[in-house]
Amino acid sequence: MNGPTSTPNNIILNNRNRASLDGVTGVISFDEHTVALKTTLGELSIDGEGLNIVKLELDEGKMIIEGNISGLFYTDIASKPVKRRSLFGNS
Repeated sequence: MNGPTSTPNNIILNNRNRASLDGVTGVISFDEHTVALKTTLGELSIDGEGLNIVKLELDEGKMIIEGNISGLFYTDIASKPVKRRSLFGNS
């Protein structure tokens, strides 16, 4: 079965300074403040300071990001604009 749920989409956040991700299908853009990704569940933006991609294996859908992570935001998989919501309660 191919589709958004056929590949696991997991985020493990360690002490807000290291994120390990599964289900990454592409990198849209990145700099030290924002990493924008395509995942099997939609677009994901990771915001923070001093962000650095330390591992990227698109063939396996894996990525590791280090830095001071302040927010994780998904865009609806249907590509409709949605209000950004932070996992940390900051809008």
